[in-house]
Amino acid sequence: MAGEREHPQRMADKVALVTGGSRGMGLAHGRLLAEHGARVVLGCRDRRQGDEAAASMRKDGLDVVALALDVTWPDAWEEAIRAIERSHGRLDVLVNNAGIMTLSGIADCTIEEWNEVVAVNQTGTFLGIKHAAPAMSRSGGGSIVNLASAMASTGSDRALAYQVSKAAVLHLTRAAAVSLAPAIRVNSVSPSLTATDMAQALGKDWLRQRTTSYPLGRPAESIEIARVVLFLASDEASFVTGADYRVDGGALAGGKGSAAHRTDVD
Repeated sequence: MAGEREHPQRMADKVALVTGGSRGMGLAHGRLLAEHGARVVLGCRDRRQGDEAAASMRKDGLDVVALALDVTWPDAWEEAIRAIERSHGRLDVLVNNAGIMTLSGIADCTIEEWNEVVAVNQTGTFLGIKHAAPAMSRSGGGSIVNLASAMASTGSDRALAYQVSKAAVLHLTRAAAVSLAPAIRVNSVSPSLTATDMAQALGKDWLRQRTTSYPLGRPAESIEIARVVLFLASDEASFVTGADYRVDGGALAGGKGSAAHRTDVD
């Protein structure tokens, strides 16, 4: 971890909210932002898990707390933003990381599955932007980073609701970037398969088979995604808005087995 703390001033004096922050990529984003000086709030559906994650990071000297946040509910967003402004005085960064994935294709995707995935991945991202933007304006501006997916840019016969919801995130990012400029920057990050608990639940053999087609030949580590999130959240990306950063090991470039046209990009 020491190597990630070389320039803590990158996020000094900034307050950052990371949704889905209690595990996986969200946990990595929150930790790295805090290591670089941000005061971080982990928005978590499971408050107990969030509190445990925040307490662990505080033991390392990081300024991290958790709050309950169901990203699908407008009232929950309103209360979360009010709580952050009461406790921290401002909001500078939002990382819309919360997301869920199911593997059903078009033939077997139920309306219940579709609605659940869209509610979290697409509507949750919209609500985050909508409710965070006024708080950022009161703070003088800010940065919003949305987690999309490599699957948003290529068709697949699996994970229908997931890939469509993440494609919507790409355009939502562009629309919000235009609407909220110049004070608020809005960008997205599109990972491919990342070595999180969600990916591991798909099975090690499946994971190995899919990622061998990537030019880099492996899944990403969460920290590799978090470093790009950190850049976009920081003032180093001051002239970057409406952009999507692919962190996909070359999956969308093609590579072995024409990865861009397979179901293995995320």
